[in-house]
Parts: sequence; structure tokens; C-alpha cells
Amino acid sequence: MSSTTHTTIERVAVFAWTLGVGLTLAACGDDAVSSTSEGGATVDTTTAGGSAGSSSTTATTGAAATSGSSSGGGTTAGTDMTLGTGEKTTGTGSTGTEGTAGTEGTEGTEGTETGEDGWQLPACDAPMGAPAIAFGPDEGASVHPSATPLPPGITYTHGLAVLEAPGVLVMEHAGAVYRSLDAGCSWEELGDIDWTPTFITAGAGEHAWIWSDNAATLVHVDGATLEPLVSPHPNLKGLGADPDDPLRIRIGDGAGGLQESVDGGGLWLKIGTPAPVGGLNYRAAFDPADLDHALFGGAVDGFFVTFDGGGQWQQSSFAGAEDHAINGFDVAVSPADGDIVWALGLDITDADADPDFTGRRLYRSEDGGLSFAPVVEQGAPNDDVVLTNGTRIAPHPSDPDILYFVFGTCFSGYGTNLYRYHAGDDELSWVNHPYADFGQLAVSPADPSFLYLGVDGDDNPQCP
Repeated sequence: MSSTTHTTIERVAVFAWTLGVGLTLAACGDDAVSSTSEGGATVDTTTAGGSAGSSSTTATTGAAATSGSSSGGGTTAGTDMTLGTGEKTTGTGSTGTEGTAGTEGTEGTEGTETGEDGWQLPACDAPMGAPAIAFGPDEGASVHPSATPLPPGITYTHGLAVLEAPGVLVMEHAGAVYRSLDAGCSWEELGDIDWTPTFITAGAGEHAWIWSDNAATLVHVDGATLEPLVSPHPNLKGLGADPDDPLRIRIGDGAGGLQESVDGGGLWLKIGTPAPVGGLNYRAAFDPADLDHALFGGAVDGFFVTFDGGGQWQQSSFAGAEDHAINGFDVAVSPADGDIVWALGLDITDADADPDFTGRRLYRSEDGGLSFAPVVEQGAPNDDVVLTNGTRIAPHPSDPDILYFVFGTCFSGYGTNLYRYHAGDDELSWVNHPYADFGQLAVSPADPSFLYLGVDGDDNPQCP
């Protein structure tokens, strides 16, 4: 892991703007106002190897804040996150160009761009018909939210998926499921589900699967139809869908086991042997191109990987931490290359040895998950990187070198950081936006620089 993962930067506030429905989006707090971009989005970006000598402005973001957004049952100290205490510098020429109106996807330009699979970019400036969804052109440098207001209270977008069928997306927010048929311009509500923290896994065609995180909600999305299913286990940990067979899916369960259905979730068959992750385990992940390739994360022992559908499990190794106790919180196989696996973990050994280090790191594997190396960690030199036990990680669908991840909170008006890490260049950049959080992120098949963002809601006046 490079010691120059990034240069610290000054957070740039966002123009406040008001939509026609009366939803006002303003910068979170009063401590970060120093400059703005033209398009109304925070454009803080920095890369590894940036020269501190090029910085021209410094600012301090204010009091330390402890976020309570961690999840996953960490077993050691160091689970609190301290925010906004470091001095930040902004490099010259880093703002003022990325949030312009020209990136919004105007008709006749981006709106007609077509990907290899028939997908097009949305022929509109912003979504309509559903709350909590936003466009993020230029990899999220600017954000264009829906005009539909968020529901009251603290609400979450846990599920968002781009489907194989051209123009089709599915989203869940606050228990309501929405679908778009025109690349996100307009949305219709399909119905409600039992609300638990849910994820959405895209299947073949217009099929998708809504599944709960550590609970038993399981719903088959077939076009406009929501089909509730009986979960084969009370605690789901992950779901994989066969890209060639719309009715073949696999789940990872709370006992470390794998189960398969070939009829869309009606009947289930246990396959292989359970991963030796013990009773406290976190996330199961499947290779989108090969369901026999799966990983399971657990407490203390990190991750286990199988390449034969659970016939044999091998414990992953961690470079420089061979004997360390590591919590394997989350893991994701790159859709672009099954050899590339990204993971979120907490090194208990390192956290216990250094009270100033949370132990949280992002890892990358180049051998399918047999071995991992750290690439990003919370703490110096990455003072603006915040990792939690539940940080959302999203591998790029076509570039195995790129990983997106997110941290957001309204505490002290912090807002949401959308991070982009590029392994080939060992570069980390990010942009800060005035939202409570981005619960999910998806990438357009028509243009990998165009993001769909699931927005979380919060009545806290410091964030919209």
C-alpha cells in the first residue's frame, strides 16, 4: 500500500439550490464554505502523489465527530470514527469545472449515447417519479436528484440495481420498490416489501432479487411483478444470480452454507460444505460470472474462498498480517475480472496495538480471494477517508482497477464523501456532497462515468 495514497484537501461547499417541489439542498453545516463549483456539486478531488507544494488554500473543518453508522458486530475496540479534525489543503485548479451543466445528459448528446448491450444514457436532466434517486455524471462530480421529495424521517436506499434489460433499473427505498424503464428518467412504484436493510442483485433480463442483510426477506422481481419468497434460512448473507439462467440463484446463509434454487426460489438445495466462519459471520459474495466462485467473511478469521461451489474452502491470507485476527465485513468480486476481489476488513491485531488506528482497511486480491493486500486505510495519510464496519463498496463493472466506496453522515454537517480508488495508479480521489448518505451506487452500462446514486434521507437540518 502506497504511503502517498492521497494528498489531503479542503472540502468545498455546494451551492444551495431549490427544486420546484420545495426540496432545498444546502451545504451541510457552516464550517466548510470556501469555494463552489458551477454545477452545484462539491468537487473535492485529489489523487495519490499529489504535490503538497501546489496547494493554495487551507481550512479546518471543525470539531471532531463520532459517527454511529458502524454495523456488523465488530469484536474489538476502535469502532468509533473521528471526523473532520485534520487540516486540509486544496490543490490549484481542482475546482470549478466538474459540476457544469454540460455534464447532465442533455437531449441529443448523452441522452442518445448507446452502450454495447443496447443501454442508453437517460434523455433527461434528473429523475422523476421516485424519491431518493439521483444522477451522478462524471463519476459523481455533480449530483442531479429527483424532484420527488424524500419521505419524512430517517430513510434509507438499501437496494439499487441496473438490470441486463436495456433501460431497466430497480430500487428500494424505505420499503417501497420502484422500477424505471427509461434509464432512470421516470419511475413507477411496484409495491412494498417487509422493510429490512435490503440489497438488490440483478439477474438475467428483467429479473432481479431483493434480499435482506442478516434477515429473511427474499423477493423475486420479474418485470413489474414482486413475488415474495420463503427464505431457505432466517439469516441471508449474500445472493448470486446466474447471468444466463433467470431462475437459477444461490444464497449464502448464516451458517456459512451455500444453497441453490433452479426454479426462481421455490425449492432449495444445500450444496457443498459450509465455510468454517463460525456463528458470527458477515457477508457472502458470488462471482457474477461463476457462481461456484464464492467468498464468506467472518469474525477474527477474515475470509474463506471456494472455487467449486463449496466443495472446498480455503482461508484467505493478508500480506504483512499473516497471524493477525481480522474481521471480514464485506467482500465483492469484480464483474470485469473474477480474479479481482475487493474486501473491507478490520485488523483487530493492529487496532489493539495502536489506539490511534481503527484497524479498518480496504483490501484487493488478484487471485480470486486467496490472498489480499491492503490498498486504502483510515488514518494518515488518508485523513479524509472514513471507513466503518458497513462501508458500501462497489466494484466498477468494466474496469477491474476501480472501486467506489461511500461514507456519509449529518453529524456536524459532514455530508457524504463519494470515493474512487484506482489500483493501477494507486490513486484515491473523492467528492463531498451535501446529503445524509448514498445508500447505494450503480453504474450505467452505456457510459461507465455515469452513476446512479441512491440517496438516504434525514430530517437533521444540517443535511437534506
